[in-house]
Amino acid sequence: MSIQRSCFVGVDWATQTHHVFVLDANGHKLGERGFRHGGAGLGKMTCWIQSLSGGMPTDAVHAAIEVPHGPVLESLMDRGFRVFAIIPKQLDRFRDRFSPASAKDDNRDAHRQIGRLTEKLAEQRDMESGQYKMQRDVTTLAFLPGVGKIVLATLLAEASDALQRRDYHALRCLSGVAPVTKRS
Repeated sequence: MSIQRSCFVGVDWATQTHHVFVLDANGHKLGERGFRHGGAGLGKMTCWIQSLSGGMPTDAVHAAIEVPHGPVLESLMDRGFRVFAIIPKQLDRFRDRFSPASAKDDNRDAHRQIGRLTEKLAEQRDMESGQYKMQRDVTTLAFLPGVGKIVLATLLAEASDALQRRDYHALRCLSGVAPVTKRS
């Protein structure tokens, strides 16, 4: 899923009125609005979010909410949006970074949830690319002749520089599978 074709939603959950803030992938504000808690209000909320998303697929809508359960979460998921729970304590610490008074503000909290969501998505994307790179390294090294589990584990742990440079000659030498070119 390309982040370039996404929109981001922050929902500041409340018992009476939920405050919703929507941004496009470039960080431009698409809208903000409050919705009453209850079936009709939550239905209006999901329809409004869908209308702001500009016809993109529902799984391209990334929503952040601080409560990982309940009717707000269920209505977002029923619509097909990708929902991410932001732990309230994380949001408090995120709030401390931007407001010296740490005052609660529904509009700013909804906007900050989007900020935290984009951080989490970036971390996830970095982690996935790192895992892919590591899997590729394991596959490459496993095909070297004579490399077993112990040598493979040692190379992954100690030859990270050669792996990053893709220096296969150095990797063969470090693993002990390169041909000997000197006489003893």
